[in-house]
Amino acid sequence: MKPDIPQVRQTPDPQLDNILQHWGFFTKTEIVEATAKGQLLMLDLDFGDKCSLHCAGCFRRKHVAENGLANSDPNMTYDEIIDVISQAQALGLRTVKLCGKGEPFENTELLRFAHELTARGIGLAIFTKGHVIGDDVLVAETFGHEGITDGEMLCRELVKLKVSIMPSVPSFNDQLLGKLVGRRPEWYAPRLKLAVERLAKAGFNKTRPTRLALVHAPLTRVSIDGAFAVYHFARERNIIPVLAAHMVSGKQITDEFLLKADASDEKKHRLFQQVLAYNIKQGYQTHEQILLDGPSCMPGIHPCNQIAVGLYVMIKGTVMRCPGDFAKSLGNIRDEPLADIWERNRWWKWTGVHNVGCPYKDGHTLPLGLYDELKQEV
Repeated sequence: MKPDIPQVRQTPDPQLDNILQHWGFFTKTEIVEATAKGQLLMLDLDFGDKCSLHCAGCFRRKHVAENGLANSDPNMTYDEIIDVISQAQALGLRTVKLCGKGEPFENTELLRFAHELTARGIGLAIFTKGHVIGDDVLVAETFGHEGITDGEMLCRELVKLKVSIMPSVPSFNDQLLGKLVGRRPEWYAPRLKLAVERLAKAGFNKTRPTRLALVHAPLTRVSIDGAFAVYHFARERNIIPVLAAHMVSGKQITDEFLLKADASDEKKHRLFQQVLAYNIKQGYQTHEQILLDGPSCMPGIHPCNQIAVGLYVMIKGTVMRCPGDFAKSLGNIRDEPLADIWERNRWWKWTGVHNVGCPYKDGHTLPLGLYDELKQEV
């Protein structure tokens, strides 16, 4: 399953080619200015919990959609979500990222939401497993009420908005792809391939910075050997390659699970080395830049600064630092205004930090000392 996308010939630019539009990759200056003003620049957001896949690495807290279950608070309604956006916008919100807990493209309100954010001048980055975009029947079922009846129409509509798309492509092996999402390979792999091709055809990788990513997450024992092939393929096509270790939140993250599923520290270290060496050779990063800024927890691209200027609002209104956060909640938007939650929690050790690494993964699914070792090795 290697998508048929032509290479893009361009001279690498470290300022443009290591970020995805609307993700929330903010510069040092933007972080400093936002901190001084007390601004909340980004939100991770649960947007529904419907998903027809069965990914072993899912970081949702429960196996099933929770809305309507006995003894369970209702999910946030669309109006509640928009109210959260309005509250966050008053605090300086610039980008929203949908990375779970459901599959955003199985949510019939997604296009409506994307249009609303664009009208407000807010960017939206959407993580997806791709199967809906690559299946015209599913597209029509989900977005037919919007007049969208096939995947190409959907991509043409989205590319007009302030939207970036992040399909999950952890391998080019059809059998492995099916295994990772819990579906038959002959059903899933062709749909994912077509989805990525349709997004490129619509022009998501025609801009700089790009609006298309290929996400290899999580780095598993069975997928990591093919990770650099995905990275290299994406780089040659003006697509951001995102390589990320397991989240340490969610239903499946136990020592027993990680022992079976997680890639070894040694293989992760070698992959990070390979990526940084490639970036320096090709001109995506400089040796000096890596030493100054430090390596990213997603090797080869812009460092994460979510927890410096952002929050994660979960499906029941619970507020956390980010989707990887497994500590206690910061509050709930159903109990108090978002501004109060933000003001009470915005000052902590990572406030104003441009490259936070990943405090939740470091020492768990990323080896301790990795960043310092990589700086010595580049």
